[in-house]
Order: sequence, then C-alpha cells, then structure tokens
Amino acid sequence: PILLKKVDELELSVRSRNCLQNDNIVYIGDLVNKTEAEMLRTQNFGRKSLNEIKDVLSKFNLKFGMEITGWPPENIEDLAKKYEDPY
Repeated sequence: PILLKKVDELELSVRSRNCLQNDNIVYIGDLVNKTEAEMLRTQNFGRKSLNEIKDVLSKFNLKFGMEITGWPPENIEDLAKKYEDPY
C-alpha cells in the first residue's frame, strides 16, 4: 500500500512539496503515474526537484512513468485511512 501513502509524508523540500500540492498530487500513486516530462511542466518544478523526488521514490523501488492498473481506486480515501500510519 505504499501507493496509498500521501506525498506529504515523504521527506521532501518545501519547494518540491508545494509543487506537488499545486499540481494536486496527493498520493504516491498519483506521483508515479506522472512522467518526468509532465513533472517538468509543473510551475516552479525543475531538475533539482525532479532529482530529489526520483531519489526518494527509488528508496521504495518506484519511479516516474509507472502505469498502475486501476489507479486511482474509487474508494481511495477509505483505503488510505485504512493504511495510515497510526503515529
């Protein structure tokens, strides 16, 4: 359920986090569905932010441009709550 984790739980710079919020990217599943080219078209999002996020995703064996069948699930908020870190 790593794809259901919210991107604001990732260790990212304020700039990268703000760019993701401005692009309405909430979950890691949303993020990995994007390509690098799509991300670079995001306002205020450059190579440095791209590389930062690529490094973080690689720790989870994830990358940009992944095709995830059935993403996003219809009941994504309920599923996300089920797998939320209780701490």
